[in-house]
Amino acid sequence: MDETERIKIEKELIHALGILREEVTESLIPREGLELVYASIKARSPDQVGYCRYFAGNGNDSVPPEVRFGTENGIVSSILTAMRFSPDIRSAGSLAYSAGLEKVCKEMFFEVCACESDTIPPGVSTMDWAVAFFSSQEEGVPDILIIRGNPEGSSGRIFGDNPVQVATNIIKISKRIIDATQ
Repeated sequence: MDETERIKIEKELIHALGILREEVTESLIPREGLELVYASIKARSPDQVGYCRYFAGNGNDSVPPEVRFGTENGIVSSILTAMRFSPDIRSAGSLAYSAGLEKVCKEMFFEVCACESDTIPPGVSTMDWAVAFFSSQEEGVPDILIIRGNPEGSSGRIFGDNPVQVATNIIKISKRIIDATQ
């Protein structure tokens, strides 16, 4: 990855965070923050994936976003796995799970794949296994991937071609959830 691509990744992630700051419901944001990643075109390692995190409320909207490369965690690993099945899918975001999330996403015609955590073989990364399993069973990476019943908390991932698409879809889901609860 050259410096030009690195700068483009940083700018797109920061732009996507600006979109998320507008109106995402806090119920979609995991306790540890909403993670957003964007991989370079031929990414094969965490050094080639931009990573940032968004925390809602508590004055965090005034904190400038920080984009890092080389972060080794679940969402970075998930996007690298997803790219092996669908190279056009280069971005992902983390979502807090709720029963409403799955229902709303299906109603919005997103391709949703979900599984219980106890169906995942022991000793493997939960989300990596799910990405690989559903991508090989389906025709590529699903839009939304949900793992229910995880002892660390149920979780979700949303995938897209770029972080702006991911952020825009998170906002659409958020608006639908807000409308459903009013």
